[in-house]
Amino acid sequence: MTDTSDTSAAPADMGWAKLADARKFHFYGADTRSLCGRYAAFAAPAEAFEPHMGGFTPAPDDCSACMKKLEKLTDKRSVK
Repeated sequence: MTDTSDTSAAPADMGWAKLADARKFHFYGADTRSLCGRYAAFAAPAEAFEPHMGGFTPAPDDCSACMKKLEKLTDKRSVK
């Protein structure tokens, strides 16, 4: 059996990235779409993503819509 996994793909919980066509950093999840829904990261290398380090103080170059949705997702996970 051969290993068909793509090692260049980003991990399941991708993180923050600023792709070429975006003006700000957006948070990308396992479905390769930004949380705000404006961008997709289909061909982005894993090195392009920075993990979310916790805390919700957005930097000026972070997408505010992605940050708000990430806060809601994190709150739902911690309530369980």
